[in-house]
Amino acid sequence: MGKVMKKLAKEKILVSTKGPAGGFILNEHTLQMSLLSIIEIIDGVEIFNSCALRAKECNSLSPCPMHFQLESVKHNLKSILSDTTIGDLLQENKPEFIKSISTALDPKLIIDIVQVQKEQ
Repeated sequence: MGKVMKKLAKEKILVSTKGPAGGFILNEHTLQMSLLSIIEIIDGVEIFNSCALRAKECNSLSPCPMHFQLESVKHNLKSILSDTTIGDLLQENKPEFIKSISTALDPKLIIDIVQVQKEQ
């Protein structure tokens, strides 16, 4: 988890504060980031380009048995992740969800950030 958080801080998705009261907080641009952008930073998007059956040669000219079925699923998933932002996940103001994804941060602070975002 630490490596993931450091990657996100390096890409300026999160702000990192060191010390006993330190941790990670959202910055003003975080809420506008797409989930796909976050996945690209953390894991890359190779999953959208690779064969689910791990066939070495899998493409539309030389498809594996599941190629065409999964291509549409991968396309739809990529579209959903591209169109959904971190802010979208927080729109419904669900403190328990926010608490479950935050570290060392008061969930009310995230709710306040979302509220500011809505007003802009």
